[in-house]
Amino acid sequence: MNGLPTLQHEPVGPSAGPPQGERRLWLRWVLPVVTFACGCLVGVGVTVTLTEWGVLNTMRRPGPDPQRIIAELKKELDLSPEQEQSVAKIVRAHDARMQQRHREMHPRLDADIKAFEAEMGAILNDAQRVKWQARCERMHSRFPPPPSHN
Repeated sequence: MNGLPTLQHEPVGPSAGPPQGERRLWLRWVLPVVTFACGCLVGVGVTVTLTEWGVLNTMRRPGPDPQRIIAELKKELDLSPEQEQSVAKIVRAHDARMQQRHREMHPRLDADIKAFEAEMGAILNDAQRVKWQARCERMHSRFPPPPSHN
């Protein structure tokens, strides 16, 4: 500019950390890795939750949902309204029979489960029996008996 050399001011004393470029490089690698790891954790959590919900829902109501079957068949087979009504009647009749069979079997299965729990409880010491009973109660709450339809 005016022909005079410009003076560069350098900080005097110890440096306050790594140069700015090194900090940015660190952030360029660590931030995406941390973001990816968090996404994986959230994805795993959602998958486990939905899978457990699906399994529990299936255990509570065995067999597919009749409404879902009817909707799938209507779409897949391109049913006319009359055919859809006939299919719905057939699907609901078979579903009702399947549910009835399930209700008939449940008391026998429940008796087998109670016998199993009693036999297990008989061989455990007091501290183990308390834990066993708590476990059994948790399982009963997760898998309640099917709804009764008369």
